[in-house]
Amino acid sequence: THADYALPAIEAGRAVLVEKPVDINLEKARGLQQAANRKVVVAGVISQLRFEPSLMKARELIRSGALGPLRDCSVVVRWPRSQDYYEGPGGWRPRRAQAGGGDLMPQGIHLVDLLHWYFGEIVSASGSCQFPKTAPQAPDQVEDVFEGAIAFEGASARLHLSTRSGGRSWLGIMIVGARTSLLATDHQLLRWKT
Repeated sequence: THADYALPAIEAGRAVLVEKPVDINLEKARGLQQAANRKVVVAGVISQLRFEPSLMKARELIRSGALGPLRDCSVVVRWPRSQDYYEGPGGWRPRRAQAGGGDLMPQGIHLVDLLHWYFGEIVSASGSCQFPKTAPQAPDQVEDVFEGAIAFEGASARLHLSTRSGGRSWLGIMIVGARTSLLATDHQLLRWKT
């Protein structure tokens, strides 16, 4: 896990920056934080979508007020994953006990983080998921489709996330403000309509 690699660096007095999740075990993650506090070094967690230029530009437009007061957001994500992805190193991805969940936890949390970065504190959230229909159900199998809604102060967002195999990867975010709207992908700002 990330904590396994970060802890020796912290113990050596080095600052660390890790991708999420720090660890799937809360106590182990807290241990990393405690070690950083004890060694007086910086330890942080990132979500890489915050560094995608088009998504950074979308945030800049949101924060500048160019869209006007925010009203609505729709997020559609297709990140197809093959069986090889799930059977990869450690075999943790298809198991709820190791991954914490399917689409929402290892994948969708990036989107929740991005929306939080755009819109601020979450007021409420709800969602539902579907499990793979092509493989026999395992008791701890993770979902491969997630649909959700998140409410923020003055704005709402809907998410559709699928990791079912097939097709191309794509992330699209449409943000509607009172004055204008924009459509961003994980690679470009497609439209900023006035």
